[in-house]
Amino acid sequence: MGSVLKVDAIESTSGGGVLTPTRPAFHVYKTADQAVSGNSIVTWDGASVNIGNCFSLTDNEFTAPVTGLYFIQLTLRAENSTTVTNEQISTYCYKNNVHFKQMTQLLTANNQLSNSHISSSFADMLTAGDVIHFQATLAGTGPRIGGESAGRQTYASGFLIG
Repeated sequence: MGSVLKVDAIESTSGGGVLTPTRPAFHVYKTADQAVSGNSIVTWDGASVNIGNCFSLTDNEFTAPVTGLYFIQLTLRAENSTTVTNEQISTYCYKNNVHFKQMTQLLTANNQLSNSHISSSFADMLTAGDVIHFQATLAGTGPRIGGESAGRQTYASGFLIG
């Protein structure tokens, strides 16, 4: 037997659209490269979406304003040049400063991660007040997380599903 969704009332606009309450959401990005040493917190340079002001660019973290199911996504670029090599990249999500999820891991040899992007996402329950931040480990010679002036290479986003 399938699940049943019970709805007491649905609000709609005069044009027939369905209204939903404002949901917290964020999209943050990097505009500059970030040198990485060991397992480092990913820092963010800007936000194109910050509904509910729940993402702090100062602290590089998202605070869930309400309990619910959230979708979280991270895309990270391993930057490369003639003097920079990348042979490993791993990304992690921390909840309340405790390792919560390993999002990605990619190992290679001989600098095969030349300007590579990796991406991961998940949905999970967060309790009001839970704090999320991202960390990354890159191995090689002078590894960096890639940023770009328009913020299109390394970014993260999240939103309340319900």
